[in-house]
Amino acid sequence: MPDQRLMKTYVDRAYQFTTMVWHNGSVVAFTIDEARVIHYSVLALDNPDPDRGELDVNFWREAPSVLRFPSEIKEVGFATAGATRMPVVKK
Repeated sequence: MPDQRLMKTYVDRAYQFTTMVWHNGSVVAFTIDEARVIHYSVLALDNPDPDRGELDVNFWREAPSVLRFPSEIKEVGFATAGATRMPVVKK
């Protein structure tokens, strides 16, 4: 069994389908909750803080953030045409 001190666990809701990606030098964790809302958290190793200790687990956010999606899009090079509203999708 892995050492629990090395893992960040969020218990404010039932998360499922977790994954992590490496993007521009940062680790980002994604998950979906029971209401099918996507949440994310970023491992912030760029700001060392001696009070947090040496373990990476202490540098995750205290609570994951909701991943917001845009409600409209624009096509590059067509600024005068305006934005296109995205369709609403039922959960």
